[in-house]
Amino acid sequence: MKPVRSAQEFAVAAGVSRETLAKLERYADLLLKWQPRINLVAPDTLPTVWHRHFLDSAQLLPLIPESARQIVDLGSGAGFPGLVLALCGEGKFAVDLYEADSRKAAFLASVIRETKAPAQVIQTRLETTDLSYAHVITARALAPLPALLEMAGWHDRDIPKRTTGRRGNRGLLRDVEARL
Repeated sequence: MKPVRSAQEFAVAAGVSRETLAKLERYADLLLKWQPRINLVAPDTLPTVWHRHFLDSAQLLPLIPESARQIVDLGSGAGFPGLVLALCGEGKFAVDLYEADSRKAAFLASVIRETKAPAQVIQTRLETTDLSYAHVITARALAPLPALLEMAGWHDRDIPKRTTGRRGNRGLLRDVEARL
């Protein structure tokens, strides 16, 4: 995949509308504004934010089943991938962003408010949360896949034995065996 260096290159690569791109650009502006105070992403990834964070998140969109209406993003942090999926999904589904850190939750709420993303922030610890309502669960750099399945309460759920997991520092998708 050719590196994406700008919002316009992202729009072409991800196939998003001008309206969606404008919302994602506002998101990127807010990320840069809040970053010095909160450290939302690794500082060395900021020059490649459109490829490393936005495109990396948007590449999951084709993997979301058409029937999915509720996505849950665990440990949302800066909103990758959940908030990007909410904006790129253009209202096809809602996204609940679970984030325990109050500063990161405030950032996410600000982005949602300013972009009118179909998402909400839920500031709580995952250990006490019932996620059985979710059609899709996403997480980025939170925990190994078996631990994520346990956290999500999906360890005993009837799910496919092959689960798509993200591996590698370039966000490539690979199929990994879920140890269920």
